[in-house]
Amino acid sequence: DVIEAPALAGRRLSLREGLISAFATAFSLGSGASAGREGPVIHLGATLASAIGERMSLPDWSRRTLLAAGVASAISASFNAPIAGVLFAHEVILGHYAMRAFVPIVISSAAGAILSRAWFGDAAAFIVPVYQITSYFEFPAFALLGVICALVAVAFQFALFAADYIARRAPVPVWALPIIGGLMVGLLGIAFPHILGVGYETTDLALWGQLPLVLMLTLIVMKALATSITLAARFGGGIF
Repeated sequence: DVIEAPALAGRRLSLREGLISAFATAFSLGSGASAGREGPVIHLGATLASAIGERMSLPDWSRRTLLAAGVASAISASFNAPIAGVLFAHEVILGHYAMRAFVPIVISSAAGAILSRAWFGDAAAFIVPVYQITSYFEFPAFALLGVICALVAVAFQFALFAADYIARRAPVPVWALPIIGGLMVGLLGIAFPHILGVGYETTDLALWGQLPLVLMLTLIVMKALATSITLAARFGGGIF
């Protein structure tokens, strides 16, 4: 929706749907649904920007710039990454680096980072320990890691598509999907509590080497499964 809005002239993001979606996501993730917060936060930032542009009766190019500024601020605040917010807004949302859009997007992204750091501290997402290259023999391992991550990413997307396909064709009413999905994710969470919620705490433990290798390998499968079920069951959340 956010990418489509600036691409299609006259396309608007509904403020009502955006606020309901944000509430549903907060309730879902707070209850343990296995999904991300970044996608919904970006959608909320874009929705608020779109509503402001419509209220002020701005021209289309101004609305697109304002929407991209909302997206940049949302990414900046969520990841503590103002530069990434600027780049994402220009490359993915707008598709250009025009100066008239660059300056307001930079200001918006910087403001989002400042407020986020004032509230959460310097680590809004992860606390990354200090790493260093100790041997050139590590570089083949980096290449192997890239291949493995690519395969895991492809498998994860297939899992998402498969779960959604099954949910759409299941002989149950729509209102029953969250009940069934919540039960399934809850049962998985009893055995693997690390999969519940957004998962930042588990990521931090992994970054600091505080999780056993077997558990981390198992969580790759279980987290992908839990997230696929969460989204197929129509809980709020993202996979940004």
